[in-house]
Amino acid sequence: MAQQLGTAVTQPPTDGITRIRWSSAGRLLATSWDQTVRFYNYDGTPQAVVRVDAPVLDGCYQDDTTAFVGQLDGTVSRLDVNTLQHIPIGTHTDGVKCTEWIESKGLVASASWDCSLCYWDPRSPAHSGPVLQVPLPGKAYSLAVTNSHVIAATSGRHVHIYNVNR
Repeated sequence: MAQQLGTAVTQPPTDGITRIRWSSAGRLLATSWDQTVRFYNYDGTPQAVVRVDAPVLDGCYQDDTTAFVGQLDGTVSRLDVNTLQHIPIGTHTDGVKCTEWIESKGLVASASWDCSLCYWDPRSPAHSGPVLQVPLPGKAYSLAVTNSHVIAATSGRHVHIYNVNR
């Protein structure tokens, strides 16, 4: 008899899952093509669902109650898990494939299929534009951050490392 290795979450997304992430307090975030961001407790029980206007390609946590998501329509948004508010903070011209919170700078990094890497200050008024926009050599496929660097992988097998302390 096969041993069960895990427990299925209750009320999963109704379409393909594009990203899952744990918060520091053990809350699970799941983004999906079904235009939802779902939050689950550590045991897989649902906590909240936020519906947005387009499929969600990626998401990340700022802290246990605040998340950022990138959507297929190019929107980067902040989500409040407690109030279920969905607040757009910026827009790319194509789908946002990657989002990452840069703790040391208090900024959100987003990388898009429009071949750009943008840094957003979530404290700024909505749609005030990125703090910095960097051209990428191709469509963004992956993004990673440390407190001092952002690493972007793009089409054409490019990997670029950016120092955020400059």
